[in-house]
Amino acid sequence: MMMNNDWYTQQEVAELLGVSKQTVYMYAKQGKIKKIADPYRNIREVRYQKAEVDALVAQKNAEPVGYKPSEVAKYLGVTVQTIYRYIQEGLIDTHIIPYGDERTRHIIPEKGFQQAKEIIQEQKKKGIQRFEYYDSQLDVALFQKFSSDSISEARIARNKEHEWVFYLPGTGEIISLDEGFKTFCLQPSYPIHQETLPYKGYAQLRVPKEYQRIYELIDYFYRTWGIENVRLREEERIIRFWVKEGEMPFISPIPFEEIELFITDGKWWVRENVLMVLSAYRKTSVELPVSMLETIQEKAKENNMSMSQYIEHILTMFIYKNDMS
Repeated sequence: MMMNNDWYTQQEVAELLGVSKQTVYMYAKQGKIKKIADPYRNIREVRYQKAEVDALVAQKNAEPVGYKPSEVAKYLGVTVQTIYRYIQEGLIDTHIIPYGDERTRHIIPEKGFQQAKEIIQEQKKKGIQRFEYYDSQLDVALFQKFSSDSISEARIARNKEHEWVFYLPGTGEIISLDEGFKTFCLQPSYPIHQETLPYKGYAQLRVPKEYQRIYELIDYFYRTWGIENVRLREEERIIRFWVKEGEMPFISPIPFEEIELFITDGKWWVRENVLMVLSAYRKTSVELPVSMLETIQEKAKENNMSMSQYIEHILTMFIYKNDMS
């Protein structure tokens, strides 16, 4: 019989490795640690050989310190897929750790975390990014409607870890995409792709989440304008719509008078069942001395703005100052 200084109980192994008992069981099944045989079941608790457990603990302690991709995604408010995309594109530092049979996992050091944070902050300055509302690999869009014979309405959403999931408005239940597709056979209720309109700027809507027909509004824009011409951003209490300048059929159960209440910029009107959207911005060209352009470029960079944003800021201050004098 082995002495107790030659083995650990399952609970002790779990505490040493910082994992659950179920994970300890899997480690033994994978051959990472050795379970002590007890054919006569004389010992109530499962035991594991000390040498293998100590080696696994030493290996874990030798691993680089950092974050899991899921932790970085949660801290920064993006999807795990976004963090893995940064890793694949070589944009952030990461350590590749062997894991199981021919598998690896990523540990992101503090430097990589800060790099990801800077990328996301920079993208937000440039405006809404496509990954915020659309996943090209899954071909799903934020709040897009799905249905099946057993579920009349499911919406694409994000859980607390910012992973794509299905949300059932009727019950408030959340199910994984895998369960939704395989178990409940959920299918898109409409196509979300349309021909891309020429870029001439965007107009905006700011819709409170408590608006009872917000999903119908989203369905209209996805179905009729397509994600190529509409962008969405979910905020704490509102959903912002960026709609590309252009015109599309207005076949919607929502009267235009209700949509008008949410317009924040641009011009919107309906004529003969066609919704027309005009951006609030217009391109213009101004000739300036090169030295002045260089100064504007430097000042814009100092203020974390684009040149257009900085010029608009200065002109706004000048105009309002003169109006008040």
